[in-house]
Amino acid sequence: MNNDDLILKTPFVMKDCLLHDSRALQKASEILDKKICDNALIALNYTFENNGKLLLSGVGKSGIVARKIAATFTSLGYPALFLNPTDALHGDIGIAMHNDTAIIISNSGETTELVSLLPHLTRKIKTIISITSDSTSTLAKKSNVHFECNIDRESCPLNLAPTTSTTLSLALGDALAAQWSIFKGITNENFAINHPAGIIGKRLTLKVEDIMIDICDLPIVYNSSNLRSIVLSITSIEENIKGVGFTLVKNKKDTSFMGLITDGDLRRALFENASGDWDNIIAENICTKNPRTIDKNATLIDALKKMEKNKPGSITCLGVTSDKELIGFIIMNDVVKMNN
Repeated sequence: MNNDDLILKTPFVMKDCLLHDSRALQKASEILDKKICDNALIALNYTFENNGKLLLSGVGKSGIVARKIAATFTSLGYPALFLNPTDALHGDIGIAMHNDTAIIISNSGETTELVSLLPHLTRKIKTIISITSDSTSTLAKKSNVHFECNIDRESCPLNLAPTTSTTLSLALGDALAAQWSIFKGITNENFAINHPAGIIGKRLTLKVEDIMIDICDLPIVYNSSNLRSIVLSITSIEENIKGVGFTLVKNKKDTSFMGLITDGDLRRALFENASGDWDNIIAENICTKNPRTIDKNATLIDALKKMEKNKPGSITCLGVTSDKELIGFIIMNDVVKMNN
């Protein structure tokens, strides 16, 4: 039997699995007790405010879920780490301190390694939060706060592989992290500080000034420059001058800034002089005299929004100001690169 025949004979269960998990999540959201959430927040806040850590533990697939939840809390600025229960019984429990809180994940609530760890952990730390499917389990009974993730069956067709149970415990842990972030008033800026190399971090932490081209490094023409000079300046054939697709226009008498000429300005000027009288085109007559600007301390995402505000004719460059004085320019291509 070839692959095509096998595929035709194989029941399509992926959709059913997703629907099953979504129903379990819906049920969990409906029975979630706010009082339990509040108790968990109190414990989490106590640990955070007293320089404690959040310890996440679990075995097997629940251990993988615990690692993910630890990563979520850490990304929000809450010190969290995974504690392997087996290693903990052989010395790693030394990392646990009095002000710490632990979140322990076990579907049954009777996982041998976790039950063995529990009495030693409770002697060392202040609060145990558990996530299990059985509120009568050993782990649930000996926890200070218990979240019940009860399911009728796994979405696995054999009802064997941890699927719905791990989806539910992961979602609950991440939801708790989200609730804590709201409780503590975590902002975009706080989040970005912990993601400096990622897209989110770049968008929220990099400033316009960081990618600005200094006004001294841009091509220039003077107010009386002719078409040939303008074209040569825009194409930037001069050494050490960056080609940016536009040129600045300065007053020849006092070198004050008068405006800028972009490719678009040049095309419009040529179109308006379609008769071919191009010798009379001079810089001060075709330049954009009041280009849009942005403060040097604005974020890149602010710059991108400003550039795209007048679509379909997006701005290709923005002047950068410091105390309202023009100090440089940023170009669309550079902003887009840093936002992708």
